[in-house]
Amino acid sequence: MSGRYHGQPMAAHQLLPINTAHFDRWLELSTEVAREVCPPTAAAHFTERAYRIPDSLEFGIAAQRGELRSRPARQPPYL
Repeated sequence: MSGRYHGQPMAAHQLLPINTAHFDRWLELSTEVAREVCPPTAAAHFTERAYRIPDSLEFGIAAQRGELRSRPARQPPYL
């Protein structure tokens, strides 16, 4: 949250052969790590923010490919 990151995640991911299963697995792993290494309040904060990332990327990638994304937004688990 320092504002130092200025990457372009959409450009970095749009040409990769990734799909919903990849994003779901990434969320499982990131949630697991947050629970293991962070206090509960911080884990909930990081997990909530993490759940916004794949929805945004997946939607953007689908739009770039001319596809429609019909899946509802992911909801973070209750921590």
